[in-house]
Amino acid sequence: MAIEAVQSLDKWLAFFGLKPKDVERFEQQLESARKAYKTIDPDSFSQETQALKQKVLLLEKKIERFRLKVSSWEIAKTQLEQNPNALFIKLHYKAFGKPLDEVSLCSKVTIGICKGSFAVLGRQFQTNPHAFRHIAAKHVRRIRQNSTTLSHLMGHSPQMNEQYALQIMTDMDLTADFVDEWWRGEKPNR
Repeated sequence: MAIEAVQSLDKWLAFFGLKPKDVERFEQQLESARKAYKTIDPDSFSQETQALKQKVLLLEKKIERFRLKVSSWEIAKTQLEQNPNALFIKLHYKAFGKPLDEVSLCSKVTIGICKGSFAVLGRQFQTNPHAFRHIAAKHVRRIRQNSTTLSHLMGHSPQMNEQYALQIMTDMDLTADFVDEWWRGEKPNR
């Protein structure tokens, strides 16, 4: 979508939910609001006066942001072209196309997990991308896959993998792993 967004000004504006004619509509609304504001006492603290004042300010900001987006289109296109191999990029119009740094990416994943867990479970759970390595190790161990292969994939020694497992598996998990099908005399793969 990002690559497609910079192909034309219309697509760039659509990426932000705007159309080229929106600025004209905003300017007309602003002109109407300013005319209405002139007909009332500006020193009045009535709700009508305050609402019109807010409307004027809001429309001025909308027009300013619209113009900033228009002027940033070429810059965004250039930045995206300069970073063709970036897997994760910034989408804010001022930095559009620049690669996300590690801290920003971790932050986005953490926030996404919080929002997603709240939407699905009604409770926020916080984790970070590195924790997915621990979660993967735990689940692979649970289904008794070869931990040597897992160690290799994670770039760990078998000893390091064992330390991770001990950190993340509860006593109950360890006990279940130990006693599952004990009568067969088979040891789980580790």
